[in-house]
Amino acid sequence: MTITMGAQLAVAPLLLVHFGSVPLLSPLINLVAAPVVAGSTVVGAIGVAGLAFLVGPAAWLADVVLLLARGAASWPQLTGWELAALLGVAVVVRRLPSLRVVTAIAASAALVLTLIAPAANLAPGTVVVLDVGQGDAILVSGGGDRYALVDGGPDEAILLDKLRGYGVRTIELVVLSHVHADHATGLAALPGSVAVGEVWVDTEHHSTPASRHLIERLHDAGVRTSVPEPGDRRRLGQLELIVAGPVRRYSSANDQSIVIEVRGPRRSMLLTGDIERYAQADLDHLRADVLKVPHHGAGTSDRGWLVGVGADLAAISVGPNDFGHPEEWVVEALEVSGTEMLRTDRDGDLIIDLASR
Repeated sequence: MTITMGAQLAVAPLLLVHFGSVPLLSPLINLVAAPVVAGSTVVGAIGVAGLAFLVGPAAWLADVVLLLARGAASWPQLTGWELAALLGVAVVVRRLPSLRVVTAIAASAALVLTLIAPAANLAPGTVVVLDVGQGDAILVSGGGDRYALVDGGPDEAILLDKLRGYGVRTIELVVLSHVHADHATGLAALPGSVAVGEVWVDTEHHSTPASRHLIERLHDAGVRTSVPEPGDRRRLGQLELIVAGPVRRYSSANDQSIVIEVRGPRRSMLLTGDIERYAQADLDHLRADVLKVPHHGAGTSDRGWLVGVGADLAAISVGPNDFGHPEEWVVEALEVSGTEMLRTDRDGDLIIDLASR
């Protein structure tokens, strides 16, 4: 257990930097997984060395490790402040033995309150661009516990933690805008964790390991999938989701993104996936009050198109990255046109009201 805790503490700073949280109970799952990993490695090595019939059992043990990881993905996560508080408790318990009982009771009570704390309630007609790091995950609330989710970000645990925080237990419609891992990976956590009504997804022209894994998970769980067409609509309480693109086949998976217009009682928002210049040229008629800036603010957009949408508010979903996202000229072009700019890496979850001005 000591070795496991030490390893967890060693990687905690990296997890906080890249994902914003660390798993609370991962040392426990590591205790179970460690001997399975060792067994898989040893059996697999013997199989490769000559006893080929052992390769199958080794692969089965590796699958067990993956199942353990997926099962633990929905467990509670700790933020940096919560981890610091937990370490502080550990120091007090070690340095001041006389306070151990009081400290243990207080820490246990705080943990229970954290786990059962009421979820944040989203007002009807709200869109939340979730802060999931370098990727996209957008929660749409129509009111009355009716939700849609567009993309899932790059990490299953982070997505589930975000959904839990907003009290989301059922999602009527999930949309995978396109196949890249920073949009698809998190969605694989939904089957078995959140009830899903239907998934809009199109992998006919492009696929990735992340999208194939997602499709396999959805198929195994019996979740219905369909390919949306431009003009398809879905009413979600106060909001209506309308498919705007793609209008044709593109060689780029980014341009093949499913583009969704979300119309509310007072405002509209354009969810653009990662579309680039070619798809934007085919969608130059679109207008919206709020723009989810394509491709995390990359320089793959057309300046005229970005400004031409006419949005007074722009949201960039972005995290720490080596791609230079968002490009300075993208931010400048929108701000010069009078568009207010919000970014998940600076502002956290972006809660956007489409039901009022």
